[in-house]
Amino acid sequence: MTALEEPAGNEGIKARVSAIKIVAQWMETGDFPDRQLSFVAPVCRGFAMDLVYTTLRNVRLLDSIVSDYITKQPNHTVMAAILLGACQIFKLENMAEHAAVHATVEALKKAGEPNSAGFVNAVLRNLLRARDVIEINMKVLPLAIRESHPDEQVERWVKRFGEEKTEALCKWDNTSANVTVCTVPGGPIVAELVSTFNAAGVTAEPAEAAPSYAVVVPHGSHVDQLPGFEEGAFAVQDPATLGAVELLDVAPGMRVLDACSAPGGKTVQVALRMCGDGYVLAADCWADRLDPLRENLARFGLSDFVEVRQLDARRVSLQDVEERFDRILLDVPCSNTGVQRRRADAKWRFTPDRLKELNDTQYAILSNAAKLLQPGGKLVYSTCSLEKEENDDIVRKFLKEHPEFTRGEVRFSMPAVSGMDGAYAACLILDPNYKHPKAEKRSASRDERDFSRGKPSRGGSFGRPAAKGRSRDDGAKPFAKRGDKRDFSKPAFEKPFAQKRKEFDPPRRNNFDAAPRDAKSEKPRKEKRFDPRPQAAPVAERNAPAAKKARPTTGDTRW
Repeated sequence: MTALEEPAGNEGIKARVSAIKIVAQWMETGDFPDRQLSFVAPVCRGFAMDLVYTTLRNVRLLDSIVSDYITKQPNHTVMAAILLGACQIFKLENMAEHAAVHATVEALKKAGEPNSAGFVNAVLRNLLRARDVIEINMKVLPLAIRESHPDEQVERWVKRFGEEKTEALCKWDNTSANVTVCTVPGGPIVAELVSTFNAAGVTAEPAEAAPSYAVVVPHGSHVDQLPGFEEGAFAVQDPATLGAVELLDVAPGMRVLDACSAPGGKTVQVALRMCGDGYVLAADCWADRLDPLRENLARFGLSDFVEVRQLDARRVSLQDVEERFDRILLDVPCSNTGVQRRRADAKWRFTPDRLKELNDTQYAILSNAAKLLQPGGKLVYSTCSLEKEENDDIVRKFLKEHPEFTRGEVRFSMPAVSGMDGAYAACLILDPNYKHPKAEKRSASRDERDFSRGKPSRGGSFGRPAAKGRSRDDGAKPFAKRGDKRDFSKPAFEKPFAQKRKEFDPPRRNNFDAAPRDAKSEKPRKEKRFDPRPQAAPVAERNAPAAKKARPTTGDTRW
């Protein structure tokens, strides 16, 4: 259970109003709760955050409990109030019963549902009467319901880690994370930070998992009010994130790319280790994530040293960055299964289909960014995931297809064992003798294919010399017009067009032309061709009204 300190006076009800609206919005649209919490008044934000996150961590269990006491289908706002009330009854320590019921009902009225107040009041009071029986029954529920995780996640973890470790991992996910800050190069050491925080009235102690470079302050602490925050005396991050930074092994004078850098915790640690000598490019594909990145860099005085750009790591090319890099950090998008206690809604986005989509994105980023590494350089691939499909499997596939790389040290943090967040980092080293191709080959051009009349000369139309100043790549047609000055032995159209087409017919680039022919017959080849045109949906599908993305409100079908 979680211990919370409720704001005095009316602020507790205001915090509940915000929490009800945020949970209802999440149930209806799946919006990220942390983004909505940023709009809550600072005086209420801490309590509202705890209510929201504790509810979302335990939402499957809570939903299972309250479904037996609901006889009609409530809307999202009403259901959110019931779940929040149940959360306060079963999951929050030192929460008075009247607060769990009365304050929640009052908050529902202010959230725009006064007519449902009596219904919610009755449901929550019934839960209070049956509390002892419900808590006994909770202990014998299946693990996935008892610890409120998706079935798919629990099943795969049991197969990989075993029942005992899986249960410990699920319980870890459902605990409130303490606030952890890490030392930075050139900043105060752990003992100095602890002394400074204690002097300011904030209880602080060295982190058990990393006592030499991390400090823990109480859950709910306002880090922006800690002494030294504005001056960049420490970084707010879990110590598990520093594994990737250490493997990167940067030094002054290097060129470094952090290709998925927002919000900038690792970027700051990397840049400070370079002592202002060298070049750091911090990139991210989302424009709205660049603002917190810039704010972090400004707080540490790194705005002039680190260049920030919006780049898609799946597509960035050497032309975009001008020169290759000595070090590349790829903290790729992932399923976040290693940080689910900090991102309470992450586990409810976990599906096999989403995992496959993430794998495709991760491999695209890794295989493309590797082209920007200097021979002898190091690339660190990292995630905050526990899934082997996102970690070892991606690295093994990459090494198989890129023998010029070798794998160096690998680090893996298992939550509930390491005492830190889950994290994975692998160092990949490019052969110092490797020579990058001068030009990137996307696909074989027509002029590089071996047709029946022999390999054509570079730039010509199927074996003919290229016209001066023109080539097939810049728009020249397959057959010359009469009267051009190219040196052909016969006029271009001496033979009928169809006969010439028969002699020189190569594979087509698309299916706008006639079907391509086999070399030894006139029959069209039966093969699926790539069509560059966007495929229109069927008329019935195009005209159908868009389905609203809604979540079930009761029962166990959601999971």
